[in-house]
Amino acid sequence: MDDLIIMMSALLGNEPVVVPHETIIILGEIQDCPKARTAMKPLNFEEFLWANGIGEHVIHTLKKCLENATVPEALHNKCRS
Repeated sequence: MDDLIIMMSALLGNEPVVVPHETIIILGEIQDCPKARTAMKPLNFEEFLWANGIGEHVIHTLKKCLENATVPEALHNKCRS
């Protein structure tokens, strides 16, 4: 991510205009660049759940439910929040 900040600042001028945790970068038409889309999503679904505070026991239960093609509503709601 630091490389991205350096590149964006370099492209936009001599002054550092990209400030971590303060600057918003909007990527319009990113759907036209598959490599950029892939670079923007480094987490798989399980990592996403971990990052959102979903514990191992819930992830394990979710995997079992998905094997049976049914997820209880309470578990579904926990993963959505």
